Amino acid sequence: MFVVTFCNLQLLAQSIEVAIKGRIYDGESKESLVGATVTCLFAKDSSRAVVGITDKNGEFLLNELSEDFYYLNVTYIGYKPVVFPVRMKLSRGVNYIGDISMLRSDVKLVGISVVGSEAAVRITRDTMEFRSSYYHMREHSVLGDLLRRIPGIQIAQDGTIRINGEIVKSIMVDGKSFFINDPKVALRNLHVDMVDKVQLINRKAKGGDIFSGENSPTEKVINITIKKDRQNAWDGEIMGGFAIGDRFAMKANINRFRDVDQIAIFTSGDNVNGYLEGLEGNAGISRKLTHSLNYSRSINDKVGFNASYIIQDLNVDESKTSFQKSYIDDTNYYYNQRYKQLSETKIYNLNTKWDIKLDSNWTLSIVNNFGLSKASNLMTNYHVSYGDRSQMLDTGWLTNRASRNGSSFSNSVFIERQFNSDGHRLGVMLSYTNYISRERNYNLSNTSFLTNQGRYWDTLNTLGAVFNKPKTLQLAITHSIKILPKVSLVSSYGLVRSYNHYDFTTTDFNYLDNKYDRPIDSLSAGFSSTFVSNIFRIGISSAGEKFEYGVSLNASRISYNTCYSNIKGDVKLLNWVFLPTSYLGYNFNNGRRVRFSFAASSVLPTVEQMRPVPDYSNPLVIKYGNPNINIGKVNTYSLSYNALNSVTMKYFSVSANGSFFKNQIINGIWIDSLKRQVIQPVNITGSYSIGINIESNFPLKKQRSTINASSAVNFARNMSIANGFEGYGQSISFSQSLSYIYSYKDLLSIMTGTGISYYKVRYSDQDNNIRGYFTYSFTLDFNAKMPLGLSAGVGFGYSIYGGRGGDFNSSLPMLNANISKQLFSNHNGAIRLSAFDILKSNLSINRNIGSNFIEDVKINVLQRFFMVSFIYYIKGK
Repeated sequence: MFVVTFCNLQLLAQSIEVAIKGRIYDGESKESLVGATVTCLFAKDSSRAVVGITDKNGEFLLNELSEDFYYLNVTYIGYKPVVFPVRMKLSRGVNYIGDISMLRSDVKLVGISVVGSEAAVRITRDTMEFRSSYYHMREHSVLGDLLRRIPGIQIAQDGTIRINGEIVKSIMVDGKSFFINDPKVALRNLHVDMVDKVQLINRKAKGGDIFSGENSPTEKVINITIKKDRQNAWDGEIMGGFAIGDRFAMKANINRFRDVDQIAIFTSGDNVNGYLEGLEGNAGISRKLTHSLNYSRSINDKVGFNASYIIQDLNVDESKTSFQKSYIDDTNYYYNQRYKQLSETKIYNLNTKWDIKLDSNWTLSIVNNFGLSKASNLMTNYHVSYGDRSQMLDTGWLTNRASRNGSSFSNSVFIERQFNSDGHRLGVMLSYTNYISRERNYNLSNTSFLTNQGRYWDTLNTLGAVFNKPKTLQLAITHSIKILPKVSLVSSYGLVRSYNHYDFTTTDFNYLDNKYDRPIDSLSAGFSSTFVSNIFRIGISSAGEKFEYGVSLNASRISYNTCYSNIKGDVKLLNWVFLPTSYLGYNFNNGRRVRFSFAASSVLPTVEQMRPVPDYSNPLVIKYGNPNINIGKVNTYSLSYNALNSVTMKYFSVSANGSFFKNQIINGIWIDSLKRQVIQPVNITGSYSIGINIESNFPLKKQRSTINASSAVNFARNMSIANGFEGYGQSISFSQSLSYIYSYKDLLSIMTGTGISYYKVRYSDQDNNIRGYFTYSFTLDFNAKMPLGLSAGVGFGYSIYGGRGGDFNSSLPMLNANISKQLFSNHNGAIRLSAFDILKSNLSINRNIGSNFIEDVKINVLQRFFMVSFIYYIKGK
């Protein structure tokens, strides 16, 4: 903590506004020189401190300088270089050094080759461009490895990409869409040695943003540029690995990127939880197959086409042990469960996109999606419950077998007219979605409840069938016109119209006929619902080079009408919702930005939350819907500051976020006479969450290494209702991590890190029952190239789980290793021996915190195995 705090303070100290300002001009004509390069060098070692470019007036401004002695090196094509000494003093603020003249050079440029050192990062108002060669990556690294090294990018375990906390909507390659709506595919399949630059872009959002409740005019996009010498060539790899115990892993990737068209074919599969892909591995034991295809083509200078097809086949085998402690009023309840779950999921998705430029003012985009899904699940659960005096309340078992088939089709059209006047545009978006889902749930249970009157047996053997067919139409019209030189008036109208036909039937098992043919009317329902939302937005926005802001007001008229087959009368919901949004941002020099935003959004109840039919699939937790539930609302505040020095590559980010809930939809809990939990959605106000996050990145160029540090603290209050009484759970969490990365070309890389997280929770009706727990982790990853084409790697991790109960407090070491030998004269092949979980200690432990409960879960994972694999790399020229 001391090291991280010290480093952060050091970086803040360096951002004090001490600067050099001056003007560059032609010594003969006296005209200002636009675009001259001014490099500030430390006098002590001639290392580069900061770089600037002269503006239209020939002026430059160099920020983030400390008290020191410098040389200014001024260069401009066709002129003789100028070296100018400068001594900085903190007390003087901006140091204006006056005008610097340059003389024309007599050297002719014909036949002269100029070799320069390209900057690691280039920053403009809406784009940050990172040069891939700046980062020394291991041979055959993939795109995800590179993105994790770039400041400001966070990649979650599930593959979700964020830039300074904002989710990345898509990844492009050379400006063309790459796997529409699925940026995760590129992370594990594109090789870094193909990548020239990574561009982080704030792209103008299209008309659909009115439905998100946000007021940001941009969305986050990553564009990957391919090296010129790797274009027009086939690249990829083929890998196959086998291990004792019927373990396997395979991968085949091939791609080609050209100016006219792009094609990528990826297929992979394994039953080793993704370890060979560099993933941490999922809980349980899984077998996953993925096949995907992406094709893009520029048909001409006005028409572009993109198509992607993805097939996923996933099987998961999980065995879990859990212990839950619930707090209801002043009583504690304990639940022990052992359950095994086998699940299988198959997903097929086809996406197409047409981008058409009708003329210089009209553009058209058409996106289609067709999807099929099939899932099945078999779960067996053995459970026992105890009261606060350790008396047994119930015991039993439950078996649930479920299957679901679904299909979806969606089509969206976006057309935009850019008028001749600057900033005047009209956009129209129309989309239609049709989804059909069929489910069958077989539920068999036997539960024994112990009461004061004796033992009570409850048995179930039912079949639940669900048919769900929602249709949704969305229309968005957005008009923007400049009312001042840098201010635009934006007005929008949005319409959402959804119709849903829903049937839920429950039948009891007839032991005489051996069929499920006895309808249970009290557990069956059917309804048709119509949802209509009219959204009106008006606001102003401004986007200058330095300053940007926006203020808007959303007014939504929401109508929800439901007609149930087994309830007299309709259930109607009619409400006006007013949602203000705003943002304010300022861009300093040298990659420093500050931004504040506020957004109010509504939370609509789901179909399941409004269904007035009880769900008895879990005999210990009975669920009811609430047709009279109201719309929830959340107000979100965000303040962030980001600083990236384009020369030193030092990065600092701090953000504060707060969410405050009104009419929040939560599950109210009641305890019935058999000590079962009865749950029904209710509205409540008072929950909030406040968090602060700090991230730092410190490259040490002479040591070829980088230090990364992050800190996070969060305060939250979650409201609850138990037996009709309001309560809350207050929590505070803190996490701290520190990592060190060293690399020498592609010969040696060392990555090590440590982190600790602490969480404390207190419940309002349990004043003397404050729970705190922590998790500590240490990781070390070492990879080195050796003579004779050999390379070796070792990965070690150590985790400590403390503050939990019973067997859930554990210390877990994890050791992996591999050694490989290059094959063939061109080194395109390799054979590898990998060992995973050598100490056979792998384990998954999780803690879940709710508004009135704490649950510890232990899940089986894949343990020690050894694998031999062969890899062939396709390297086209």
